[in-house]
Amino acid sequence: MIEWENIDVIETGVEHTQCDCCAQTTTRGDGDLSHQGNYIGFYDVRFTSASGNHPPVVTIYVGDFSDTGKRTERWAARASWTRDGCSLLDWPPENKAQITMFTPLDRSDVLGTDFASEFWAMVDAIIMKDTRLEIFH
Repeated sequence: MIEWENIDVIETGVEHTQCDCCAQTTTRGDGDLSHQGNYIGFYDVRFTSASGNHPPVVTIYVGDFSDTGKRTERWAARASWTRDGCSLLDWPPENKAQITMFTPLDRSDVLGTDFASEFWAMVDAIIMKDTRLEIFH
């Protein structure tokens, strides 16, 4: 079992844009995840800090994202982080239909699976170790 404390979070990029609905600054940060020196995935996190209306959403990507990897060998799942805790998110149908690079995982695809504990460990590691999220602690 992978524990969040043993996952390395390597911040790789950040982008600031204006939110379409509230005009506040939205931050999108990304990074890589490794466990005991082995690459286990990458992530992005998006949030609008000033409004409070847009809590952080963490997307975790796992699988074979090499040039030869197939969509069926690549997965992504998302979680929202609020003061009440984290919630696994479903992908909006309009977004899901347009995704061709990976298989989007909904709540029913993650909950109750072997991947669930690994997913939550990665989410916890990101929340606790990504310095861009310190404003929410």
